[in-house]
Amino acid sequence: DRKNKFVEMVLSGVSTGIIALSRTHKVDLINEAGAKILQLKDSTAASLEKILPEISPLLDQVSLLKSKDLSQQIKIKRDSHLLTLLVKIGVEYDEKAHVSSYIIAFDDVTKIFQAQRHEAWSDIARRIAHEVKNPLTPIYLAAERIKQKYSKYIKDQKNFNMYINTIMKH
Repeated sequence: DRKNKFVEMVLSGVSTGIIALSRTHKVDLINEAGAKILQLKDSTAASLEKILPEISPLLDQVSLLKSKDLSQQIKIKRDSHLLTLLVKIGVEYDEKAHVSSYIIAFDDVTKIFQAQRHEAWSDIARRIAHEVKNPLTPIYLAAERIKQKYSKYIKDQKNFNMYINTIMKH
């Protein structure tokens, strides 16, 4: 009992969602962070199917592979929000190599991926702006040279200056 209370106390202080499951996918424990990430009002759900059905294929996969752990990124929809979770599943096997329990740890990395996507688009916009601006400098300098070199030969100075200044301005 003391050990369980200690584990629950430790798990309540981490920002990673933690779910402990039995071999039948019954939720034995879900920490506060996990309930918050999954937007659960009642974290005493009977089975994983009710609180995180999107993870069932990963549990099947890790069981089939007889692996000790599996990491994967999944997308889940809660209310009207699409969340990206980074999931790590740890599996405990009994002496007969049957699954005895699962530990699922997950983090909401949605904001991280949105920030990366935003940064990538900002970089693309900077590069496009540079490429658009790049040929404008030589055009500006050429218009300036034309104005200096040929303005004395032009009879209609007013229109000539207006056209050259328009090129240089824009």
